[in-house]
Amino acid sequence: MTDGSPDPVLLGTLHDAAGLGLVRIRATVEASMDAVWAAVTDPDRLADWLGSVEGDLREGGEYRGRWRVSGWEGSGRIQVCDAPHRLVTSAAEADQDGEHRTAIVLERSGSATSVLVEEQGMPLEMVAAYGAGTQIHVEDLVAFVTGSPSRNTAERFGVLYPGYQALAVEEA
Repeated sequence: MTDGSPDPVLLGTLHDAAGLGLVRIRATVEASMDAVWAAVTDPDRLADWLGSVEGDLREGGEYRGRWRVSGWEGSGRIQVCDAPHRLVTSAAEADQDGEHRTAIVLERSGSATSVLVEEQGMPLEMVAAYGAGTQIHVEDLVAFVTGSPSRNTAERFGVLYPGYQALAVEEA
């Protein structure tokens, strides 16, 4: 990298899913599944690490949200809510056509929790930016659940983005 720092650890892979982007991020969190599930489904906990969410957060319910890091603002629907294993949402930005789908899958991994986040539906030319941004969200989730300090996310994006740009985009 040009700033002299070592290459970052990329947690994700990038994919072409019928002409649209798909990002898969995997991480392990030294916390219980219940703690991670609460962090991704409880509005108060979401506000601590991701942004504001309000609405009907049950399966089939609609919500509005605004993420601090990415500035995303829009509305969505809870497609699947299978506590504490799987959450699937579909969302759209106020000024954008089409919807994005985000799936979060949790599995026990010894005393830790394995987290898989799949985000799909973005324009293929933006998949590297979404890879870096989604990894930052996952890192923020891990930091929140484990009580670690959060990072400077603008700086972190600058570190991760070149790595995601260099990744091959695989067929989904």
